[in-house]
Formats: sequence, structure tokens, C-alpha cells
Amino acid sequence: MIKKISALFVAVLLMCFCAADCMGTPNVTYERALKMYIDHINEVVKDEVWDDDYGKMSLIFIDDDDIPELVIYWGISAYGCQICTVSDGKLICEDLGNSDVYYIESQNIFATCIVRRDYGDDTVYAIKNGEFAILHTGEYEYVEDNPDNYRWDGKEVTESEYMEKLRSAFDRSKAVYARKNTCSSADMLKKINGLLLEKK
Repeated sequence: MIKKISALFVAVLLMCFCAADCMGTPNVTYERALKMYIDHINEVVKDEVWDDDYGKMSLIFIDDDDIPELVIYWGISAYGCQICTVSDGKLICEDLGNSDVYYIESQNIFATCIVRRDYGDDTVYAIKNGEFAILHTGEYEYVEDNPDNYRWDGKEVTESEYMEKLRSAFDRSKAVYARKNTCSSADMLKKINGLLLEKK
């Protein structure tokens, strides 16, 4: 009888500890992620290529968890922008080049767009297994006195086919421009510290 009571008592204690741990995990993960962003920002602004006058940052929500993604615009066209997320306690960053970034909030999909005088490309991404995964790639070039060359996922297509595939893969009408709410690195640090205080 005593053994049965002891076993039951231990089981109840384990359940309590598990419940407390599960309840606390989201906040710990959220706070840890934000602190990792702070550390990364502090490293970025130390880099000699960082332009404090033109460099901007923003927090956006790509997937449906409560941890935002960090977007960094270096302020120098050669370095373009970088997007960061936190997965399994690790900071994951992807350099996106000198591109425009659009995302559909909390739907785990975003796209980059590059338009130049003689070429352009579109790349559609998602976050899979904690990594930034490419779903589709499109590219085109303007050739004088010749039909424009369009390719989608490596296959030649017409312009109308290209636009249809792009719309099907990423609905720009529902997207948000990632530069919409950018701020300086100093303001971003203040914003993140403010979010940390809200959780206490």
C-alpha cells in the first residue's frame, strides 16, 4: 500500500514539474530569441561595412509562432539585406542580397524581388526545419531585338506563364513590404528591450 502511494506521489510530482516546464518554455524561448537578436545586432553594428546612417532593421512575423524574424538592411547595396530567425536555440541568418523582401504575415512564406535594367528575379521562401528553404525561383532577362527570356524553377516559360506561376506561388496582393516599419539599429535595440520588459 505504501509503495503504491509513494509511486502515485512521485507521478504527481513529475506531472507538476512537466506542467511548470511546459508553461515556462514559450517565455524562455521568446526571451532567449530576443536576446540573441540583441547580441547579433551589436555584432552587426561593429562591422566596418555597417552604415549607421542608412542601415535599417525591422521585426516581422513570417511563421505562426510568437517569435518575430529580424530583417537587417545593411545600408550598402553590395551587402543588401539579411533575415534572421531562431530555431532550437540557434540563430539562423540568410543573406538575401540587394533585394526587396515581401512576406505574408504568419503564413510562413516570403519572397525576394530584384529588378534591374537588363534582368530580374523572384525567389519564394519558407521556414522549414528551422532553416530558410527556397520553394521556387524565377528569373528573366531583357534581350534587345529578341524575346525576353523567362525561366521558372529552371524551365523556360513565356512571360504570361511566368507571371501566373509567380502569382500562384506568392500572392503579392496579400503581402507586406518588409521595409515598411524599419528603424535604426539603436531604435531596434530599444524596441527589443521593451519587448523583453513586457514579458517580465
